[in-house]
Order: sequence, then C-alpha cells, then structure tokens
Amino acid sequence: MDLKGNGGVAADEIAKLASAALDCELTRSERVRFLHMLLTSPVARAEMERLLQLEKSLRDVARQSVGIGPGAEFDAAVAERIAADGKPPSTDEVGSPADDAARLRVHPIGHSAPTDRLEWEDHGVIAPGETRRIHIQKSGKGAYHFRIRSVEPVEIEIHHMHRRGHRVAAHRTRVHGVHYASLERPRTDEVLVVTNMGAHPIGIEVSAGQPEAVRVA
Repeated sequence: MDLKGNGGVAADEIAKLASAALDCELTRSERVRFLHMLLTSPVARAEMERLLQLEKSLRDVARQSVGIGPGAEFDAAVAERIAADGKPPSTDEVGSPADDAARLRVHPIGHSAPTDRLEWEDHGVIAPGETRRIHIQKSGKGAYHFRIRSVEPVEIEIHHMHRRGHRVAAHRTRVHGVHYASLERPRTDEVLVVTNMGAHPIGIEVSAGQPEAVRVA
C-alpha cells in the first residue's frame, strides 16, 4: 500500500502507530495523536483498516483451531442475557429496573465537531466488529460522559450491564462525526459494553471528573 504524503507524517510512522494501537501499546499522547490522524487522514484510516483485516484473518484461523476466542465465557454470559429480552433484571440485586434503564442516555444527534468544554480522557480505538467494556471503578453522584467519534457512518451498540450479567438497558445508534452518551449516578458494579457494528474504527473518550473512575478493557 502506498502511504506517501500525509501532512508530513512518514509512512513508516503511520504503520508503527497503527500496529501499536492494535496491541494497546500507545501512550496517552500517542493515542490522542493517532485518533486525530484516524479522524482526519484517509491514509491513516486505510493503513488501520488493512491491519484490522489482517488481524481478523489471523483471529479467525485461531478460533477455528481452538474453538474459542478472547473472553469467550464472559461474552457468552452477556450474550445470553442480551438475548433474554423478556427477562428483566432482578430488583433485589440491581434496584429498580425502570430507574436503572433511564440512567444511560445515548444522544442520537451527532455533531461535526465537539460542542463541549469538558476534560476528556482518551480510551483508544474500537475496531470494526470489536467490543470494549467500560468498567465503572468509582461511583459518582452526577454523570459520567462518553464521547464517541467516527469519520464514516457506523452502527454501534451500547449495553448497560451489571457485572453479574444482568442487562439494564440497550441502545443501538448510528455514529457519524461526534456523538455523546452519559451514565447518571454510576455505580461500581456496572459495565458499559460497546460494540462497533460497522466497517470503520471509532474513538471513545470518557469525562468522569475524577481520576481512574473507569477502566476500559
């Protein structure tokens, strides 16, 4: 692939950043820089998509060989709960289902550029077909905010879960540009499961107002 010409950024540097991003080896400043490149550079996106396709091919081969993927047991438990649409969470474990379901808000209207003045912590890129889990590590009385970006239109799913596998709420939305979501009164027993259903990577950032409030895995 010809990677010449990208605003002065060398082709080998783009390739190294993309490879390190897939291996979760970027520093915070490198993640911010690379996310900006993905959002503004067709060359960087093309290289990232090439590596993602290669990784997917290798992962498919591995799964065919051993019959299981990373985190398969957890994924299976979550999928089982998601599939059980008619089974609400247990109130003695998670409180009022109606109240809990209303706490996650996914704003459907996108923006061409950020419209906020919050301080954000970058949590990297979610590749096409991949899932990330946002573990709440510190409770909050207000709201934790999430900013999701994509240069191309992408369908995503966000599932609000309790760590025992109970689904509280689920949202599916189309991201193009900058979109926002928020979780009111977050608790330490909660997880947001974000899945990229599209063909392009998305970037995700969190504004919690306190350090180490969330962990993304």
